[in-house]
Amino acid sequence: MSGVGRNEPCPCGSGKKFK
Repeated sequence: MSGVGRNEPCPCGSGKKFK
């Protein structure tokens, strides 16, 4: 959750579309 700019412009939710 410390990589803003992976899949979402802002993982404000919970990192759903992060990985």
